[in-house]
Amino acid sequence: MINKSGENVKIIDFFCGIGGLTHGLIKAGLNVVAGIDNDERCRFAYEENNKSATFISQKIEDVPACKLNKHLAGAKWKVLVGCAPCQPFSSYTVKARRSVKNTGNWNLINNFMDKIKEINPDVVSMENVPHITKQQVYSNFLNDFENMGYYVSANIVNCANYGIPQSRRRLVLLASKHGEIELPPPTKKRKTLRDAINKKKTTRKDLFLQKMNEVIPWEVLLKPIRREYPQGALGRPPIALGKMLRIYFMQQWYHLGDPAMEDMLYDSASMKRFVGISIDEVPDETTLCKFRHFLESHKLTECLFSLSRSYLEEQGLLLREGTIVDASIIEAPSSTKNRAGKRDSEMRQTKKGNQWHFGMKLHIGTDTGGGVHTVVVTDASVHDSCVMEDLLHGDERVIYGDKGYVSEERREAAERSGKTWRVSRRSNRGRKLNAADKAFNRKSNRIRSRVEHVFGVIKNYGDIGRFVIRD
Repeated sequence: MINKSGENVKIIDFFCGIGGLTHGLIKAGLNVVAGIDNDERCRFAYEENNKSATFISQKIEDVPACKLNKHLAGAKWKVLVGCAPCQPFSSYTVKARRSVKNTGNWNLINNFMDKIKEINPDVVSMENVPHITKQQVYSNFLNDFENMGYYVSANIVNCANYGIPQSRRRLVLLASKHGEIELPPPTKKRKTLRDAINKKKTTRKDLFLQKMNEVIPWEVLLKPIRREYPQGALGRPPIALGKMLRIYFMQQWYHLGDPAMEDMLYDSASMKRFVGISIDEVPDETTLCKFRHFLESHKLTECLFSLSRSYLEEQGLLLREGTIVDASIIEAPSSTKNRAGKRDSEMRQTKKGNQWHFGMKLHIGTDTGGGVHTVVVTDASVHDSCVMEDLLHGDERVIYGDKGYVSEERREAAERSGKTWRVSRRSNRGRKLNAADKAFNRKSNRIRSRVEHVFGVIKNYGDIGRFVIRD
């Protein structure tokens, strides 16, 4: 049996050109001893990239069999490979096909078969355009193999299914004297152009999307949506639900409206890879808008968050012993220079320190590891402490918060119910924090600071420190 050591197999590449096929075979560990092409201009590139192979600059019909056998001497397995110029057989070259009988290229397939008969190799490989199967010369080629006792396997394959970052259909023929021979099965995962050129830098977007792909329970989230999602029994089939849900999530992470999301899917290889689509499958902005409204009309957005929280609890990724509460302003444009001539009616302004802010406020409750279990959204004017109760799930034994949540009444209620109150202490007018208070705050902040990581991801990693609400 042929192995990859190169010790028991020798290969000659017919119609080798500058040696692309030769180079691939050598990289696969096979021993290519010679390449034949009648274009002398190919010599430099062929020999430069394939040091172990000899370039023979002749027409194949002029190369004597004894010369080829000399290159194949000592081989246990003799292999001939070739791809004759495909222009005469291409469906795109109508003019060439009409006059093909008057061209020398028509006979190159026959010349290749003549060398096969003279050398009697163990294995033959040929590839060409699919349209060649409609030509009589191809039928004659197969008949000659049958008459010589070869086992033949021929299939039209898409190169993209074999790790090539290009969608290209080719006829591949294999012939063997030693039993049946088949093409290897397609690879499970297609390779993108980025994978092929091996981009050296992994961007923050790559890392973020990879992490989201791993931690989000996609199958769990898809179940309730499938019940309402159109099945496409009539009309054009809808885009796969899993792909649309991933796009929807990216719109939230990267603050992208429907037109911007469509543009990003065309531009960003990272996003297409995350969704699992090619450039030909990118949905238009109308499709994205309809899917978003579909989720809202069936109240599925709340369901998605609830399922995510339940999944994290089941996996032990949410710890219920303690809750950290915090809030952050998500700013929106305050200008009235727009079509409506006014600010967004759902937004409000608030003053933080000496700075005014306009927008909404995101209130969250997380476990002591930073895993979010509750989210409440209000306008920016609502004080942090007003929604504190809504952020607690009730089973926590410890409550953490910053100085904005200080309340003697809440502290006493928490302690009466057996909960530990770890909200940061603050100084009052005429009373400074003593050493014990400062030590208490330092100890609490070691845990409480983990909630800031969530806002860091939302504002910096997800790039939604500012946003605009669009219908």
